Amino acid sequence: MTAPVRPDAAASARWEPGTVILSTYLHPDGTVEGQGAVRVVQHDETGLVTWQAPGSEVLWSVLANGAEVRTAPLAERFRQPWKQIRRRWRGQGVLRVSPADAPWTVWLFWTEAWQFRGWYVNLERPLTFGDHEVVTTDHILDIWVDTNRRWSWKDRDELFAATQAGRISTAEAAQIRRDGEAAVEVIERWGPPFSAGWERWRPDPAWQIPPLDR
Repeated sequence: MTAPVRPDAAASARWEPGTVILSTYLHPDGTVEGQGAVRVVQHDETGLVTWQAPGSEVLWSVLANGAEVRTAPLAERFRQPWKQIRRRWRGQGVLRVSPADAPWTVWLFWTEAWQFRGWYVNLERPLTFGDHEVVTTDHILDIWVDTNRRWSWKDRDELFAATQAGRISTAEAAQIRRDGEAAVEVIERWGPPFSAGWERWRPDPAWQIPPLDR
């Protein structure tokens, strides 16, 4: 289980750039789905920006037999038990921009040569803040935005499968879709954080990879 969290932490205390915190994703039942140590890039009234370094150790969900979750047939994916393993973050790192109180985080992806690939809108519960941790729950539905600002839905079939499996309720799924439509409105008018120039950001070369266990 995770440490107790304070919903008002975003307003009462802000982290300095370079601070190491835990980023925790919970299942709807409160158990850990994934977790990693990240560095704070920016934390102000607009929200929180963090960096997951390449090669950093993370807790990662897999099927009970150790196979990747997406190898399970869709109809069974959310009915089978999952477990967590430790592994290294693969590929280039990821910058996560979480607008204050928004039900999504925007993930920015690059190639290992720092060629920008696009924005990934991860629909999720608004962040809850702890002393050195942020906690959320993934809402399955996502949006991909390419470098030409074209967007497309991702994982709508998984959202339906999770609803059929009872992982989330019909009412929750409807709200998630509304949240996605609100995110699309931001994309189409190219509001922040898409317009904020984060694709040009680079990590401080002095930053070491933070350990998962602190």
